[in-house]
Order: sequence, then structure tokens, then C-alpha cells
Amino acid sequence: VVVAAAGNHGATDPQPQPFWPAALEEVVAVGAVDADGQRPPWSPDASRLPWVDVVATGVGVESTYLPAVQGAEGPDYFGETATWSGTSFAAAKVTGVLAARTVPGVLSAGYVLRDLVKEPPRRWQGVPWLA
Repeated sequence: VVVAAAGNHGATDPQPQPFWPAALEEVVAVGAVDADGQRPPWSPDASRLPWVDVVATGVGVESTYLPAVQGAEGPDYFGETATWSGTSFAAAKVTGVLAARTVPGVLSAGYVLRDLVKEPPRRWQGVPWLA
């Protein structure tokens, strides 16, 4: 299973074009929603674009942050965590869900994906939402 971010050009592209490699048929393209299931304007509209397969939380994602050795206390210092948004963060969440549920030799990532899409915990405008 290959998972890719659907891109952060939703609000800037009036005629949304497929975003590669996410738009490849064999790739799971991931759009972003916030914790309440609302699509941010920069995420492609998965309900209108057939090449976006799933959405996941990709707004205000907090993670560890390793500051640069030089300038660790300078203007770009975040501390030990930072918060970002983007479809790449949503794609990482989908990848993590697939990895966590895969059992080598028993449950493949492809099987887990098909199972998740069949009965997702939630749907966002008809699109599977992996919260």
C-alpha cells in the first residue's frame, strides 16, 4: 500500500487538477479535515474529486520537534514540540493506522485498508474519514 498527501492547493486552484503521485490509481490519496471533520480551504475537496480516497485529521497536528543545533534558542526555536497543518500530516496518520493494524503474515496493509474503508468509524461527505 502506498499512501500520499493530496496536496495543499485546495483554495488556490479553482479547477482542481490531480496531484501526483496521490492521484495514481494504486495510491491512497489523503485529504485533510480538522478534529470536527471540517475541511480546511487548502485541502482538496474529497467529496468532489474522485482521486482523493480518504481524509484524516491534518489540522493543528502536534508532534515532537528537534531544534537545529545552531540557533536552538533563536527566533525559529519551537521547543520540544511544534504544531503544523497539511495533507502530509493526514497522510502520516493514515499510514500509522495501517501500520498499527497490520499483522505480518496474517493481515496485510491492503487487507487492513479495505477493511477500514468498508466500515470507517466516520464518513466526511461520503468519503472515509480515518480520525
